[in-house]
Amino acid sequence: MSPSSRGGRHERADATHLLNQEYLTTLADLAGSLGGVDCSVSPSTEVWRTMRVEISAGSRSVLVFEDNGELVHSGPESGHPVPLGPVAPEGAVALVLEMLGVA
Repeated sequence: MSPSSRGGRHERADATHLLNQEYLTTLADLAGSLGGVDCSVSPSTEVWRTMRVEISAGSRSVLVFEDNGELVHSGPESGHPVPLGPVAPEGAVALVLEMLGVA
């Protein structure tokens, strides 16, 4: 593989990461403006290279984050990341609310 093709893939990964972080910010803003749920944002760290958005209601919570360039969620019923799929932030909030039983 040539150095230029590796550089192109790295640039696409960086662009995807930036888009995912913007998505998570929008998701957090939308969820944070709702009543009946709590929303917290954890910034990226050395261990977690992406921001994480946790949306909770009572003792149930859903964590939304980026995993290997893909947006995923880990909810109260699943202990492992599940792909979020191609959904707008508003749709993701609706999905999370349904998972939390407050939709």
